[in-house]
Amino acid sequence: MASVDLAPKGSVFTRMAICRGLAPDDVYQQHKIACQRWGSTSKIAMIMRDAVGGGSASDPDYDALAGTRFAEAEFVDFVRPLTLVGKLQGLRRIPANVRVCTVTDGTTAFWVGEAMARPISRLALEGTALKPRTAAAMTVVSQELISSADVFAEAQFRMDLAAAAAELVDVAFIHPDADGTVGPESITHGLATIPGTGDLAADLGAAVAAFGGNLLTASWIMAPALAVRIALRSQLGADLNVRGGSLLGLPAVTSQSVPDGLLVLADAGGIQHVDEGIELRISASADIEMSDAPTGDSQAPTASTGSVNMFQTGSVAYLLSRQVNWRTLRPDGVVLVDLSETSSGV
Repeated sequence: MASVDLAPKGSVFTRMAICRGLAPDDVYQQHKIACQRWGSTSKIAMIMRDAVGGGSASDPDYDALAGTRFAEAEFVDFVRPLTLVGKLQGLRRIPANVRVCTVTDGTTAFWVGEAMARPISRLALEGTALKPRTAAAMTVVSQELISSADVFAEAQFRMDLAAAAAELVDVAFIHPDADGTVGPESITHGLATIPGTGDLAADLGAAVAAFGGNLLTASWIMAPALAVRIALRSQLGADLNVRGGSLLGLPAVTSQSVPDGLLVLADAGGIQHVDEGIELRISASADIEMSDAPTGDSQAPTASTGSVNMFQTGSVAYLLSRQVNWRTLRPDGVVLVDLSETSSGV
């Protein structure tokens, strides 16, 4: 009888990170750790076993690469619903670095009288490739944390990895200050903001009037605090809560990465995105610059400051990288409204 793994989604990737963090470059020890902690028939033990023994690509039970890809795919499936890209319904996912044609000016239909000539309508297309950009998040944990067999410690580590993979992508996707210099340009960058009037119904009406996208595939995006204020202060927010819901019949999603007071109306069907998955790199011996604004530079050699050795401090550094990007197909498919307390009273 085949075993059934009841571990929460994302656990295989997390456990793979734990095994590799406890025994870097020692695949035999990694397999032993997996068997001792989660059982010899667990999914992670099988993946670690495949890394030890040989196999063929035609046999999935012994394909180490397939096992690693499974763990990465499972973790991405766990992280995606935590992000705005995962919450928005109808986003157009396209392959990276592949020329994709988009319609910039659609055809138009006409009423035609009997025996009258049929008008010609031109379809305009634009073909461009969307290149992925790298979002990297590094976290340092103690050997004691990942050595702990406590299920709560494992769950905390899993959520820390997920938060690291999700937060940076959300900020780049929605924050107006994300100008595309390093990461992707946000869908709100460079757009004019409609000022709030103090009348929520009028402000929402102004957003809809300025919106040029498809309302059938549109969603509201806001911070959880703004969703709560709208729900408490207006009947229009009856179906809204801290996790989202609906507003004016349109889906509403929330994220801590949205500046509080900013309400976004976006046509998800008018946004293309690429997602090339996630990569995990681990080191238990590197010198890490413990800063959220590191100065080290290998292209123009610059010494880092405040470096800490992982081996000396009994720590493990995890570097998560995601290859993602997005673009809006029409600028009026995203509208911003300022509903901050000073502007709109919400």
